[in-house]
Amino acid sequence: AQIRKDVRRSHASSPEVGDGVRVALGRVVEAWAASHPERVYLQGVDALAMPLVLVAGAGEEGEALAFALLSNLIEQRLPL
Repeated sequence: AQIRKDVRRSHASSPEVGDGVRVALGRVVEAWAASHPERVYLQGVDALAMPLVLVAGAGEEGEALAFALLSNLIEQRLPL
């Protein structure tokens, strides 16, 4: 529930962030949270993931890349 709220609010005023980007963002963040049960989801993970989704693109390949980048970023740089 918290992830959905955060994704809905993420970059709400940015014209380049449409519904498709938010759907992709939601899937990436949900996948990260599900695959890292030892870590706690914190508000702001969506903000870390947004530029990754924008650069990687939507669709399966883009979302997989954004997920991998987000996972590596958090594991290597941010001990949540």
